[in-house]
Amino acid sequence: MNPRIKICCIGSLEEAMMAIGFGASAIGLVGTMPGGPGVITQTKGTCCGDSFYGVIPTEKVKEQMIKRSSEMPADDVVVYCVSCIKSIHIGGKHPQYLVDLLFADETLPKTFEPDDWHRELAAYMEQH
Repeated sequence: MNPRIKICCIGSLEEAMMAIGFGASAIGLVGTMPGGPGVITQTKGTCCGDSFYGVIPTEKVKEQMIKRSSEMPADDVVVYCVSCIKSIHIGGKHPQYLVDLLFADETLPKTFEPDDWHRELAAYMEQH
């Protein structure tokens, strides 16, 4: 069984062609593309859901995370963003962090509740 892989943050036709050339099953667009929706704003985005944190109530953020996870065609989902690890986990799927895959490490969601995760993130940014 071959894994299905989505490459996100495609900003140009060249990047789209490169992702497809490397075997992407799907791509996510972040800019104007021929036939595409144009720039996706935070309120219209189809990201993992975490980018909505602080914009809508936390329970609605979690609903968005569950919705996005349910749209994934597989139980194991490769992600490139730490927030996506938490979101995919909340949605009941198994996140596989791209960096962990490169180093043959297990992906652990650790702190995944949005309020707790954002407190940790804010504390880290304040210290650094």
